[in-house]
Amino acid sequence: MSQVLNDWRHISFEDPWLLLLLGLLPLLYVVFQRTKKRQGSFVRFSDLRSLENKVSLRARLRKLLPLLSGLAFVLIILALARPQTSLEEQKIEAEGIDIMLVMDLSPSMGNRDIRPNRLEVAKEAALAFVDQRKYDRIGLTIFAGEPLTLSPPTTDHAVIRQYLQTLRLRMLAGETAIGDGLMSGLNRLKNSESKSKVAILLSDGENTQGYVNPMTSAEVAKTLGVKLYTIGLVENSATLRDMAALTGGTNFYARNKRALEEVYNKIDELEKTKIEVAVLTKYAEKFHAFAWWGIGLLLLTHVLNQTFLRALPH
Repeated sequence: MSQVLNDWRHISFEDPWLLLLLGLLPLLYVVFQRTKKRQGSFVRFSDLRSLENKVSLRARLRKLLPLLSGLAFVLIILALARPQTSLEEQKIEAEGIDIMLVMDLSPSMGNRDIRPNRLEVAKEAALAFVDQRKYDRIGLTIFAGEPLTLSPPTTDHAVIRQYLQTLRLRMLAGETAIGDGLMSGLNRLKNSESKSKVAILLSDGENTQGYVNPMTSAEVAKTLGVKLYTIGLVENSATLRDMAALTGGTNFYARNKRALEEVYNKIDELEKTKIEVAVLTKYAEKFHAFAWWGIGLLLLTHVLNQTFLRALPH
């Protein structure tokens, strides 16, 4: 009951018209008083002094019975009106994008022409990008002389963050197999049912190794409906530009950390996630407390009226 009263400001009624019955309370009180006068009970005593102390307490308490009955009446009417508390919730429906991050881990990513080195700068920018895309499924593929997919597209971004944070130089042997790296990432997008599929390829050099020609992998991306964004870190190449253009994507050139962060921000702006927000209102029924307290007061009034506060017989 106390919890309901504390939430009174947030309570509405399903059947508020029943509250009009509260207007009957004064009428019932008048009827009660008239009936009481007509049914007045009298007991004759030769000396009332001996009863003064005994009768006064009971008489005073009996005056509370109409008050208890009235309060019970109010509570039961409130219960019948079905008090409810409402809670608004926002239901967000997002049509997410499937994104594969394809990152170069060749030895040249350890160069310190940007501090602390190219790989660490690339990791920080990728982590920030992941944080911006909370409604998308993101996967991660790394490559050097050979590719390795660490995670397919997932909404569990904590996993992607963990993988990004643990990337180290020399995790993979060899030089730069761009075509193989992209093909490995595309392999995780080929069965995607998402309406929008994106691959973000970051490299700091030309293709120097591997079995798949970079342009061949770009052709596959186009066939799969994957838009390719390529990022040349410190060094850009015509190959990266041609690969992106073939799929309808964009090539970016980032000379430093700030430029790379801006590149990811631009990609974030280009690939918008469709988000629909619906406001749902949930109602919680609160009539139970009013009903139980009302019935309880009625029973208490009846018991007191028949026992301790029972009227003296004629």
